[in-house]
Amino acid sequence: MSDYLKQESGGKTKVILVSRVHKEASDERMLKLIDEYNFIEAIPEKFKHNFPKIIYYGVDGNKAFYEMEHHDLPTIRRLILSNEITETELLFWTDRITDFSLQMYKHQIIPIPDEYFKIMHFDRLDNRLKEVSEKSEWFKNILQEKTIVVNDKEYNNIPILAEKFKASNFITTVQPEFIGRWSHSDLHYSNILIDRANDRFIFIDPRGYDYCDYYYDFGKLWHSVNGKYEMIASRQFNLYDNGFELFDNEAYRLLDGLKKTLPNILYKYSNETDVDVMRKTEWNEVMHFCSLIPFLLDHDGVDARSKVAYYTSTILINEYCEKYGVK
Repeated sequence: MSDYLKQESGGKTKVILVSRVHKEASDERMLKLIDEYNFIEAIPEKFKHNFPKIIYYGVDGNKAFYEMEHHDLPTIRRLILSNEITETELLFWTDRITDFSLQMYKHQIIPIPDEYFKIMHFDRLDNRLKEVSEKSEWFKNILQEKTIVVNDKEYNNIPILAEKFKASNFITTVQPEFIGRWSHSDLHYSNILIDRANDRFIFIDPRGYDYCDYYYDFGKLWHSVNGKYEMIASRQFNLYDNGFELFDNEAYRLLDGLKKTLPNILYKYSNETDVDVMRKTEWNEVMHFCSLIPFLLDHDGVDARSKVAYYTSTILINEYCEKYGVK
């Protein structure tokens, strides 16, 4: 949106065009937006250059909103889907972004709360599955099933396997190396603007948590690449009865190729073994995918994106449990 601001001086009026992005949310999304605002305003000065400047903020009843400076820049998602970025350049930016992210995490390391996994993962998953079941009869019915067929293969349903993650003997296997006070916590490719001309990247839509761990963000990057979240969110698929197929296009091939090269960047920024890095990254990917389903509801009677996200989540959680022996 654009506003006209007048500046009076000596009887003359100067009109300045200010380009802004207006963001608002209500009901269950309202608190998330408030968290975003509070996070951006409080973030240490050394990191603010890589976040948009907030110009105006307000809360009105059950609605919160803020306006931030507009940057006429593409997200990494847009560059991927329009075939305007190579694997080499994508890895270059991902490396720099991950380096910056780890600087944020390490800026203020804090003790891990006793209920860290419950707060950051299990409550979120339970609330999101409850939300989607309340908003869609299709999801309400399917979430009650013990198994689900996806692309002609039977899988254990998400709620059945998710319960296994809550066991203390499993949680110890995905314990983060440390947690930090400052983090983006939603670091997937649609939340990163690229400014090639000025050799700069800008983070948008931070989650605004009070704390987080770097595997949480690793999982966001991995769900863009492995689970192809960017393609699902952008409707790059065909939906069938009990199944789906992602488009076999340049974007798919680029993301699929990154499954071999992106892990080297993740290994670089962790002090843990390669096996630990992927086990924890992949688990975060699973939890993210299972929790994002209500965000992709279209409320059009079909909800194709949410269904594909659910099918993908089902495959991912089953593959994870089989790969790492979660019983």
